[in-house]
Formats: sequence, C-alpha cells, structure tokens
Amino acid sequence: AYYIRIPDTVAGLTVLAAGTSLPEVVSSIIITRQGKGEMAISNSIGSNLFDILVCLGLPWFLETVIIRPGDTIQVYSGGIFYSSSLLLSSVLILLICFIINKWYLSKKFGFLLFIIWCLVTVVACSFEYDVFG
Repeated sequence: AYYIRIPDTVAGLTVLAAGTSLPEVVSSIIITRQGKGEMAISNSIGSNLFDILVCLGLPWFLETVIIRPGDTIQVYSGGIFYSSSLLLSSVLILLICFIINKWYLSKKFGFLLFIIWCLVTVVACSFEYDVFG
C-alpha cells in the first residue's frame, strides 16, 4: 500500500480488514450451515467489539502508560470522525435490518448486508481520499 500510495487507513479498511476477516467468514458459513445462525451473528459482533476495544485500546494504553507515559498518540486521518460515524451508522442499520427481517437470515438479507458493506467501504475510503472536500 505504501509503494502504490494508498493511505494507511484505506489499506486498513479494505485489504487488511478483508484478510483478517476471511477466517471469520468461513467459520460463520460453516456454523450457519449447521443451523446455528445466532453463533455467526455473535461471532461477527463479538469480533468487531474485540478488535475495536482491545486491539486498539490495549496498544494505545501500553504506549501511553509504559513506553511514553503521559504522552498522546496522534491519529493521522482526515476522515476519522466521518468513518467512525459511518461505522456506528452501519451497526444501527444492521440492527434495523434484523428487526425488519424479524431476526431471520436469508439469501436476500445476506445480499443486502453485503451491499451495505460495499457502500460503507466505498464511502469510508472516499472520506480518506477527501472526495467530499
């Protein structure tokens, strides 16, 4: 990503996220085919919570407490507020979609969630490339 001048945040939103989530996708497919769709949903929500709260929080905590006590960490992202808001909005959209679909999973519902993911990713990357000004 560095050599072809893709911003770190865009690489994280696309290539890295897809690569680290692929095992979760495979396990969710296997679990869902066994009739345990609730485990797949719990896996996706729990994994994201763990990634955000522990995989971000723990390194930042260690950096500011042990390595450079009292210091702050600068996040270099022009669209971090918008990307974070978009992430929160996508979780709310997911919840609303589940309620509308009466908590049932179907091919149409899965396709809808895939389309929402594509839109969220495109918009988040657009924020990082400053498309919206």
